[in-house]
Amino acid sequence: MKNVVLNHATHTYYVDSVQVPHFHSLVESVGVKGEKGWNSLGGSEYMKNEVACENGTEFHTAAAYIVKGVDIEYDPAMENLIAGLKSFLLTHSSFKTVDLPGVGPLVDVPLYSKALNLAFTPDWVVEDYTTKRIWVVDWKSTMSYQRSWDWQVAGAYKLGLEDVLGGFRVYPMIVQFDNSKKTRPKITTFNLSECSKAENDFRSIYNVWKLGR
Repeated sequence: MKNVVLNHATHTYYVDSVQVPHFHSLVESVGVKGEKGWNSLGGSEYMKNEVACENGTEFHTAAAYIVKGVDIEYDPAMENLIAGLKSFLLTHSSFKTVDLPGVGPLVDVPLYSKALNLAFTPDWVVEDYTTKRIWVVDWKSTMSYQRSWDWQVAGAYKLGLEDVLGGFRVYPMIVQFDNSKKTRPKITTFNLSECSKAENDFRSIYNVWKLGR
């Protein structure tokens, strides 16, 4: 298993000390296909909001610890997000973190797909032991849903993980939390047809990106 390192300060990935492309840089450079044609990145406005980025990063860091069963102190401003996360974990007790040999539990761990030559960091990869289905869970610290961006990333994570895991089928799951009030999260799961659509959406920009390199 190759050594994959993420430099959080610059959001650059290195595989065995060699810098490699990553999913988000690909989508940012190519853009996404919207309802009326090709647009700039659907999440660019959100991602360029430094406060939103910082808050999202802080929540994802806290979520990774909580999923691992580690009690941590967190900013009280995230109380509703954390409450939503704990509610989700209680109602999905059949989820077990996938433990990848040579890497460990797949909770916020940088990975590399040799087939795609892309690095990525899924929030949480689990197997539902009641259905034997593998899910890649994407946390969202906002109720805002950006169809193009979210489906592009879902397709990318699905394909990348299926390569890393050696061909096991992976299903995307988007979990959105509301920081304005204590409420259950909104959960979006992908069936086979939607998985295929997400894959195709990603491959359409992936092929454009490869031609432009």
